[in-house]
Amino acid sequence: MALEVEIIKSASRLEAFGPEWFEVWKEQPETTPFQSPEWLLPWWKYFGSGPLVSMAFRDRGALVGFAPLFIFFDSASKRRKVVLIGTGNTDYLDILASEPYRETVVKKLLAELSGPELRDEWDLCDFQQLRASSPLLHGQADPATSRASMTFSLSTQEICPVMVLKPGAPVNTDLPSGKLKELAKAQRRLESRGTVRFALADWSNFDEIHAALIRHHDARWYRRGVGDAEFSNKARAFLKEAVERLLSRGFVRLHALYFDEIIIAGVLCFVHRDKAYYYMTGFDAEFSRFGVGNVILSRSIMSCIDEGVREIDFLRGREPYKYQWSPEERLNRRLEIRKVPSRYH
Repeated sequence: MALEVEIIKSASRLEAFGPEWFEVWKEQPETTPFQSPEWLLPWWKYFGSGPLVSMAFRDRGALVGFAPLFIFFDSASKRRKVVLIGTGNTDYLDILASEPYRETVVKKLLAELSGPELRDEWDLCDFQQLRASSPLLHGQADPATSRASMTFSLSTQEICPVMVLKPGAPVNTDLPSGKLKELAKAQRRLESRGTVRFALADWSNFDEIHAALIRHHDARWYRRGVGDAEFSNKARAFLKEAVERLLSRGFVRLHALYFDEIIIAGVLCFVHRDKAYYYMTGFDAEFSRFGVGNVILSRSIMSCIDEGVREIDFLRGREPYKYQWSPEERLNRRLEIRKVPSRYH
């Protein structure tokens, strides 16, 4: 299949391309919210730097693939890196490629990178946080012409704990013995001291719940001496816009725990198809003795399961609380592509 390629080089064109991008994203079975324009367009707005070289692949005018790329200058290594939009603070990254175009899209992408327009613009391709199903991992050995001008290096990057529910089995069979009882006891202790209620954010209460979650989340990190004010301001603005865009598509589950009408804990996850992606939790440290972090997390998980979610993805990192849910571990990969020096250069 001979594909046409449009190289998107401006932010305005990238934004205008968003609706078409969303359509090809939603049709692919392995996508997550992190490859959607609702996540990546705000990311580029707040964190993007360097030349855009995103590529749209078409077959007779129909969009069949998209690679959200830009060139980042790494001041430490002094190298110009082709990276995926979202690199650094996005849990899963990838290109999009519809069946049966996956191999063809990857071949065309490699051909464009090694072709006359782009070859001299970069030193290294650094594709991070790729899942096992990534088209880049299955197509990186082809074509022969690209292998003659490039070398490929694949490494393990990070672990993502994922709880997979057994079909037809009750959720408590996937939990350590006594975990649900422990959580119910913690909730009863809290209820004995005041009025407790749970809420799921919609447009009427989104600002209140989102602001409380961010406040509690940031306070935890600042207590640990971690935090960069300039980055944090950008990160807050980015996350609010991205979550609002995803909320408008129906992918956000933002839960809050109220105690005497004050939000003391919250959890943010994204639901797409039958998978939930747990992105952020936060709670008031004054209530930590009641285990409110686990209480709100368990309530959110049960709510997602009730609506048909079969996988609870805790995303990158091996924090101990994730392993209370007996997850399996999945690996993210990192693919680095280097140019083979030409004898004619």
